[in-house]
Amino acid sequence: MHHEQEDIEEEVKHMTIRDDDVFINAYIKSGNHWICAIVEAILNENPENAVIHSKARNIELGPIDHPDLFEVGLTKNNRPFSGAHIMENMPLTEQRVMRSHLRPEFMPDMLFETKPKVLYAASSNA
Repeated sequence: MHHEQEDIEEEVKHMTIRDDDVFINAYIKSGNHWICAIVEAILNENPENAVIHSKARNIELGPIDHPDLFEVGLTKNNRPFSGAHIMENMPLTEQRVMRSHLRPEFMPDMLFETKPKVLYAASSNA
């Protein structure tokens, strides 16, 4: 396992969860991105810009998957930030929308101690 992967797993596990957080969890290719776009449009004062200027991140993925690495940034050691790290540093005044493909046992510990909103998408592939 890569050192960066261990760091990201730790950041996810120990992430601080707020009661107003929204988690969108789905199996890969089950509509996670589209549900996120709908949720952000509902929460955003200007729904037309919600999808274009999305602040949602996959908590378990680093910005290696992000199309614009310069927008996301690197640590002092030139190692990428994880989505969990980015969400942790959002201002308390902003409601956070987070995506994930993780099973419950790999989600942040505080997810089960606080009362965030959790949406789960399932697909039958039929």
